[in-house]
Amino acid sequence: MKVLYTIFTHSHGKGGHYFSFDTILRSLSKNLNFSSLEIGWNKSPVIEPDYYVPYSPLNILKTIKTISKVVKNEGISHIHCFDSRAFFICKIVAIRHNIPVYLTRCGGPNPKKYYPIFSNIFCFSKENADYFLASRRNIKVNLIPNRCEKLYTSNVKLNIDNDISFISIARIGHEYFNKHAKSIQLIRKLSLLGIKPVLYIVGTVEDQSKLKELEALAFDLPVFFLTEDKYTRKASDLIGNFNYVIGTGRGCMEAMSLGKVVLCVSNDMSLPFIVKTDNFHICLDNNFSLRIPRITTDDSNIADIENVINTPEVYEKLSNNNKQFFADYFDVDECYSHYVKVYENETGVDKLNISIIWDLFLSYLHSSYYYLKLRK
Repeated sequence: MKVLYTIFTHSHGKGGHYFSFDTILRSLSKNLNFSSLEIGWNKSPVIEPDYYVPYSPLNILKTIKTISKVVKNEGISHIHCFDSRAFFICKIVAIRHNIPVYLTRCGGPNPKKYYPIFSNIFCFSKENADYFLASRRNIKVNLIPNRCEKLYTSNVKLNIDNDISFISIARIGHEYFNKHAKSIQLIRKLSLLGIKPVLYIVGTVEDQSKLKELEALAFDLPVFFLTEDKYTRKASDLIGNFNYVIGTGRGCMEAMSLGKVVLCVSNDMSLPFIVKTDNFHICLDNNFSLRIPRITTDDSNIADIENVINTPEVYEKLSNNNKQFFADYFDVDECYSHYVKVYENETGVDKLNISIIWDLFLSYLHSSYYYLKLRK
């Protein structure tokens, strides 16, 4: 058995699923024979694939031919794609070579419009897994959240002389604006209560206007912005410098590996809230995203945060719980047996029919629209 892992890069290539792709493959390399391939019109700075194949809507046949050659030369028996755009192209290759192809849904909200036809999908979040089980027939859904390696220390040292130190990691633009804004509001609220925290916001700037808005919100507060590539390229290297991590997705999981106290942001709450035993599974089911529903009242929430800051024993208990959560749910070294079991139990491959031909056409239109949109 030899697997070809693929991913598509259309933008900056620094999103969480690139880090998941890299981490999972490095873990699987200990026991599994595979090759890796990146497709797209950009290259991700996060991953180092064995192959890079350029793509545009006008050269799709050349792309398919190149990937087919890789499959033949490498003796590939399974193809596993980490996004729907790579899946669209590799599904054609898989049908051509009569081998199974898999798709990973790397978190994010459930699709509201078009999503490709698949027979076997891996999901990082229960939110996505439940959606596909309810909305699709005759499919296999594999819920495997393990995608992070344990962090041991900070590779990048910051001189922070404050035990009440917070970090918020996310791209600075429209998508995560509320996460950073609510983090700043937490610092303002704690400062008004006589607590002296510090906040570092770390992220690639996607929209300068959003950065200026955040800087205005943080005026007169101990809030610092780290936007240079040396910090954002692998922001998880900074987590060890802080005691509190305001996270989303894999950032929460990486922080838990270090036993940091983790806070999440909900669109339904005014301030970040602490992840605890009684709300962990709600957070997990929603992939530690802003889609988490309201957990508690605003008054109870700030009281919880004050209690953790002022009570070392409470902090230590949360720290130990988070280390256990990481071991139970997110440690990437536990994923090998799950992945191989799916591959070995595969009983069929996709065959070309009218519905798949139509779906491939829709995928091509979707990919072409996105390509033209980004090229404006």
